[in-house]
Amino acid sequence: MLARIRGQAGYGHAMALMNELHDCQRLARVMQSAHHEQGPISCGAYISKDASGQDFPTGWQLMARHMGFTAWWKKWFTVARAIALGYNVLAVDSDVVVLDDWYWRAKQPPLSNYQLLSQAECPVCINGGFSYIQNANPAGPVAWMFYEAVHRAVRWTEDWSAVAAISPVSAPDHNRVAMVDDQTMLTDVLYNCIVGRPQFMALWYYVKDDPAALQKLQVANESAYRQVNTPADNFTDAVFNVSSELAGLVRESFWNVGADLAAVRLRSAVLRMPHSGGNWPLPHGSYPFNKQPGPRTLAFRQAFKDLGVPLPPDPEDPATEAAARAVAPEKFTFLSLGKRSYAGEGIRLGGWAESTWNIIGRLGYWHSHLHPPPVVGMGHIHAGLWPGEGVQKHVVFQATGHFDWRVAARLSGSPSRAYYAAWPGTEAFATAQHDRTLELRRVIAYAPGLVTSALSKQQFLAAVRGLAQVSVALGAVAAWPAVPCDAEWVLSPVGVNMSRPIRHSIPWLHLNTRYVVMPFGDSLDTLKCEWLGFATADCLMDSRRDGKEGGRALTAMEFEHLARRREIEQAGYVPHSTPYNRINELVSLGAPLRHAPNEHNTLRLGSSGPAVGSTGGGQPLAAVALSELRQLNAELLLMNQQPHEPVPVFWLGQLVGEVTGLQGRAAAVYDTWRQRCRALRYEELGEFERNLF
Repeated sequence: MLARIRGQAGYGHAMALMNELHDCQRLARVMQSAHHEQGPISCGAYISKDASGQDFPTGWQLMARHMGFTAWWKKWFTVARAIALGYNVLAVDSDVVVLDDWYWRAKQPPLSNYQLLSQAECPVCINGGFSYIQNANPAGPVAWMFYEAVHRAVRWTEDWSAVAAISPVSAPDHNRVAMVDDQTMLTDVLYNCIVGRPQFMALWYYVKDDPAALQKLQVANESAYRQVNTPADNFTDAVFNVSSELAGLVRESFWNVGADLAAVRLRSAVLRMPHSGGNWPLPHGSYPFNKQPGPRTLAFRQAFKDLGVPLPPDPEDPATEAAARAVAPEKFTFLSLGKRSYAGEGIRLGGWAESTWNIIGRLGYWHSHLHPPPVVGMGHIHAGLWPGEGVQKHVVFQATGHFDWRVAARLSGSPSRAYYAAWPGTEAFATAQHDRTLELRRVIAYAPGLVTSALSKQQFLAAVRGLAQVSVALGAVAAWPAVPCDAEWVLSPVGVNMSRPIRHSIPWLHLNTRYVVMPFGDSLDTLKCEWLGFATADCLMDSRRDGKEGGRALTAMEFEHLARRREIEQAGYVPHSTPYNRINELVSLGAPLRHAPNEHNTLRLGSSGPAVGSTGGGQPLAAVALSELRQLNAELLLMNQQPHEPVPVFWLGQLVGEVTGLQGRAAAVYDTWRQRCRALRYEELGEFERNLF
């Protein structure tokens, strides 16, 4: 995230919020190579241990119990304090990328008229991954929103008794306290500001299946409670004219290349400083707090008093009602709000300022190195990704040119360990505990030109199973092949009807980028496609679960980076200091690829025959005997284990459908890998899973 927002976008004032101080120290070490260009990092962490050195139960002294991820509340606590100090704040999750000049868009009408801009999660609710606060009154409704969102979380996690009195079903031993996430709470306090009084839509999570509690709150059912606390009619959709410069960039439909607009629409609301006026109506949640605040709640409030700045009027204090009513209103608008046009086409209000991968990025607009039109300022991966564990978002950044391989190399300790195959597995990957003993001892790949668009999906799957078997038989890492982007099974209905060869363009409506493929490459003319069936942790890493060893593999993008890095090393360049989208320039400086297939690096397959059931229409897939494969290649494998050879690559000169006689450790490893990696047992999956990718 820091590499993208500081190095690529040039945003100097970026602060990372980490869990522990030692995380900040590690982050500083990783980013040290960029210090001379970008300056020192800004990083913060809150105290996670008490005076005796004992860990706080939630990792934060202000929260007694978990309410979702504690990191959410730390983030918004930091944002709230910055707003109270008068700062403009761009509050983002780490899966956000700068695509064009955000501030140029935000600082001119219509966006400059709003004090709070947030990505929409639904037509009337906030997503917590992207918000921008500008020119907000430090004692106004926007400042109160972010203060109160965390304030409520602290109060409920410290003392649940008032909620339990409304609904005994939600007593703490039922763990109901953890059900509300940050964006639900942000939406709740947004509604408070819209109606001008405290209310508690989020309480719905705790009373929704308790008829007695709903009756106590004087509502007929859970739907009625939500409806009475959701001011959907208070939002307005308005049309705004834009400047001539902005008109050339603004779109609401990203499927229509010529859809630039002179006017845009936004869904907005007016925010006022809430005050109870001493009334706490039952249908709005009554007063769901203990009137005597606990030490954590008092410490939270003191943290804001210590700032030494005026705070918003307390909505619970009858003496502050007049002051609250006198606070000037502020304005809020949604970004990336999904709607349907009269023609049924999907459109996105405010999507030209900020939007998501699933809506805009997958159409090619995030591939900045391919020079698409700059139709969006900021991107948030958000949701709607293919099924996978922990790797999907990195794959998106790699494909789009927003992945810094220098940082990946420093983080892992070596350029050769910057790939998923060199990580020990899903659990360690999620906690960033890297095992430096893992190495890419050798990689096995299909020679260029073997995987063609003529292969059916079934043949492609058979070929990757054969590649996987060869790799485990020889103790190697498999390089999953890219799919040609004109293969019929990766095309959308639009693409199937296009003439060949296909000339790619952005938006690439002709490719099935929903879940099937991820296009990547240095230019539209050399575009390749990563099949997303491989882009899961279990297809790339050996997680060693239950003591069982599995296989390891590189994505097609990783293998291409590895191959180019090897070429650059031979030319005397330092690859991990070179951006991914410039590597091809350096490769072109040299002669033919040193590591292209030749007699010294191509595996010998012996007297192979056709693999059963794997022919039909294309080139035959070979069946290779395990004993013959090992015997023929023993000397070749030993010769290439030289100290000067960073990661030896061995090529298969023929598609392999099966390694016969697979036994012992190799058979066990492949069987484990096959059970974990859905792509290796694709035909056995249910119809729904197969249709996903």
